[in-house]
Amino acid sequence: MRDLEQRVSAMVEKYIPDAPDADKVQMAAFLACECWNLINESVHDLKKEYEWALRKRGETRGT
Repeated sequence: MRDLEQRVSAMVEKYIPDAPDADKVQMAAFLACECWNLINESVHDLKKEYEWALRKRGETRGT
């Protein structure tokens, strides 16, 4: 988790270096949250697809 936040902060620093520090922190926090939201949505979708595939094969999760 920390690595993602550090990478986002580095990108913000690179692309808006002249912005006030408070704005950089706010932008980095927003972007990191959006990244985590996208990751969580993808994991949720993959889980649903996996469970659907198991049901299609007649199996249940964990067997």
